[in-house]
Amino acid sequence: MSEQAQKEVPKPGTSALHFCMLGLVLLNLVFVYLTEVTSTVWLLPLLLLTIASPLLARFKENKLYRALWNVGVVGVFGLLVSHVMERDMAYVLEDGLILAVLCQVHLLNNLHEQQRPDLLFLNSYLIALITGYITVDMGFAGAFLVYAPFYVIGLQFLSASRPGRAMAGADSRAVLFDGMKRSGVLIAISIAAFLFWPRDFQREALLAKFIEFNPTHERAEVAFSETLDLKKRTGTSLKREVVMTAELLEGDASRVPSLWRGATLGLANQGSWAGATSVPEAADPQWILGERGLSMVRGLGGAEVVAQVRVVRKAAGTERLFMPREASRATLDPVHRRGALLLHSDGTAAYSNPGGLRYTLAVTDKEPGELQPLGDSARRVFLRYKKSLYTKSCVELAEALAKRMGGKPSAEDIAAEFSSFVSTRYAYKLPGEDGAAGTLHEFLTTDAGGHCEFFASALAIMLRVEGVPARVVTGYRANRWDGTQLEVTNLDAHAWVEAYLDGKGWVTFDPTPAGDSGAGGPGFFARLGTAAQGLWNRVTGFDGDARMAVMAWIKAAPGRAYRFVLARPGATAGIILALAAIIFGVQGRRRRRVPLSVRRMEKAFARAGTEQRVGETPREALGRVKAALPQEPGPEPGPIRDLDVAIALHERDRYADS
Repeated sequence: MSEQAQKEVPKPGTSALHFCMLGLVLLNLVFVYLTEVTSTVWLLPLLLLTIASPLLARFKENKLYRALWNVGVVGVFGLLVSHVMERDMAYVLEDGLILAVLCQVHLLNNLHEQQRPDLLFLNSYLIALITGYITVDMGFAGAFLVYAPFYVIGLQFLSASRPGRAMAGADSRAVLFDGMKRSGVLIAISIAAFLFWPRDFQREALLAKFIEFNPTHERAEVAFSETLDLKKRTGTSLKREVVMTAELLEGDASRVPSLWRGATLGLANQGSWAGATSVPEAADPQWILGERGLSMVRGLGGAEVVAQVRVVRKAAGTERLFMPREASRATLDPVHRRGALLLHSDGTAAYSNPGGLRYTLAVTDKEPGELQPLGDSARRVFLRYKKSLYTKSCVELAEALAKRMGGKPSAEDIAAEFSSFVSTRYAYKLPGEDGAAGTLHEFLTTDAGGHCEFFASALAIMLRVEGVPARVVTGYRANRWDGTQLEVTNLDAHAWVEAYLDGKGWVTFDPTPAGDSGAGGPGFFARLGTAAQGLWNRVTGFDGDARMAVMAWIKAAPGRAYRFVLARPGATAGIILALAAIIFGVQGRRRRRVPLSVRRMEKAFARAGTEQRVGETPREALGRVKAALPQEPGPEPGPIRDLDVAIALHERDRYADS
């Protein structure tokens, strides 16, 4: 083999195609991990083998290497089959996903240079499709935005590459840029479809009615959260942090309720709860903005004010105002003039700027009564639950308790009986404590015990099974007053239930045993994730009203741009000049990348009124042009002579370069 030919043969594992394949397999592992179905014990070795694939590529032709790989694959397959046969069908999805990514890692590390990786691309697409049905969260969306360019660019490299031949650097860059443009178009189409096409983010996971997913293990930290996600935790961080203080200005501290509401969660999904603040006709007492937008009031049916409390919320990364349901007035300190009070349909409120906040509460002697009946659409939301193995134990327990009560018990009796049963039957354990339950089914059918999220989730679903609208509430449970001072920490985070009772409205039920508190949720470092999840909840809550608002903003954009130009002509001129400089700079770089002789030849072709055809050399094009001219004596036309000279100069430059 000549030296030039040896240079053309790509080194194993170093080609652009192999890099795209490596990225696809890594993202497949991320997809499987995000399903929370598989254990990291299975995925970690596959991840290490994927990362090491460029180093292992040199051994592909070694018979011992191939024998070890085949024995390993057969051995793992046997373990997966044994796992399914010894347990039950609850693990079939986990084992199937592990087998799928095992095949991907095997292909990545064993395909020869002469073999095409079509199967790897097909499997990659199927894994993305299946995990997309199982995973409905922000993490998958972010991973898929990275996956799409890898897949498109990889397919283009697959179609352009040839076994045993290395692509030139210019060709590789051309394929890369073309793939990035196509990926951008696909992502733009996806965003457009998201904005203007109906979709359902609250769908249940694929096969959720038949398979109970086995969640991954994470370390738990106790803190307030605007979402709940029931997972198996390993260990608990009990680092104490003050998140709020309260000072009694007047009245009796013992009459201030211990439950401080932050958020209500009405959307029940597979092992999680999300907010439902935009549910219409929620039958909650509505706040009314007071003077200068810094206060809000609501009527509580002639209730007597028993306490005035000044609250200082520390910088806890949330916009929520924490208040008892018995609060009838909330007034922000005048320093908070730049923000705005945000009033939700569930009776909760927020301040537009997260972090430190000072406000004063007027607390009455009773919860607010019903102001309006619960609407049909809201009732359907607060009665909805997913029928699956996950909720099967809730359904069976609720039906058994209702049957034991006999007759036709009222919704109030059902809520009181169910709450009493849950609080006395099950043990409280901190999130992540040894032996604590990992799923709601395990919590209700074993003696594992669980934290307040499990107590509240179990009661809310059981009430929904019996036709009683219910929702989970998150906030703080704190009543340890030191004279006129109350200190609330992250360890006081709590979850409880509100049930809707006809004639009484929303009534509070706290099924967690007295004296126990703490809600599993994101800690200090995970609060960024909580904030991101809140943003994702807003995205997934994008409904018809939000779509109309976006359309209105788009329609109003030309008018706003026109007014901006009139109001700021100097800034407009600066923007135009900057854009022009960028465009001309990019065009200049493109021109500089093309050799001068090529640019001269292209201009000569244009003056001659023709262009070079695909597969045609410059001399062949020149001969075709001359043959088309009438055969007359005399010199050739000037454009033809210029073209002949330009081609000659180009040939000279090419010869000099070679």
